[in-house]
Amino acid sequence: MKKLIVSAWISLDGYICGPNGEFDWVLGDGQLAEYETNLIREVDTTLFGRKTYEGLSSYWTAAPTSPQTMDWEKAYAPMINAAHHVVVSHGLATANWGKATIWRDLDRKAVEGLKAGQGKSILIFGSTSIVQPLTQMGLIDEFQLLMHPVLLGGGRRLFEGQARTRLRTVSSEAFGSGIVKIVYAPA
Repeated sequence: MKKLIVSAWISLDGYICGPNGEFDWVLGDGQLAEYETNLIREVDTTLFGRKTYEGLSSYWTAAPTSPQTMDWEKAYAPMINAAHHVVVSHGLATANWGKATIWRDLDRKAVEGLKAGQGKSILIFGSTSIVQPLTQMGLIDEFQLLMHPVLLGGGRRLFEGQARTRLRTVSSEAFGSGIVKIVYAPA
């Protein structure tokens, strides 16, 4: 069975982006790049909400030929571009990022079917529109949170309105930049 992993950059006060969707608070360093590269090696499928899909698909499809692409991104881009991308969207007409599938609704049986398939893990980046209901359904196997040492004071919360859910700490690691990676699993 495939593992369903959530990976999110998160502020100390629980936001995954600022009030206007900004990510200017994210601290990049070699350890974060190494984490992201190692993580993408563990997956063959991504699961996104529409907004995250649109942002990441435009960025990563351009990355291989963009002069602004960082060195670590040059190795990362082919791996994420090769993954099977599943996007949950009521209104998205087409999904043109490599091998992509559109789901009109987030259906428990569809997610369970995806998890039951052969291959590597399934990865969700951010995507509060699907993380919240999947958490409530009990379908997420692991939360990999990259806690940044910043208080945003507003924005989009990863777990807005979330019902109480008990988790256990799997591991934690402090990065030189001040980021702390904390991995949780359902208790």
